[in-house]
Amino acid sequence: MKLTDRNFVNLTHNICNTRVYNIHGALFSYTATRDSLVPYESNSIYDTCKHIMEQIQEGDSGPVNLMFGYVKGSLSKNKQKKLKKMLSEQKNGDVDVNMTTLSKWITLLL
Repeated sequence: MKLTDRNFVNLTHNICNTRVYNIHGALFSYTATRDSLVPYESNSIYDTCKHIMEQIQEGDSGPVNLMFGYVKGSLSKNKQKKLKKMLSEQKNGDVDVNMTTLSKWITLLL
């Protein structure tokens, strides 16, 4: 299965991009910067969120664009409801990216 066939959480911060996947029960993420590619793997949502928040705060952090990408038909009805609720909580498309918010989005990958 290719990465393009998997659900993901994507964060764009400054000129960096971070993407998170669930691969065989582990959370795999990578942050692409102008100078490098920073991979990360963990079985813990907390550790993954902590790593991503460090990556966001490492640069001169401005607005963060948070997106959930999924393959059509891959979400259960319950996950569709959760995603719809999280999207409705956003104000004008903006969401405050913090440990709590990020963990909710990453939980949809499991």
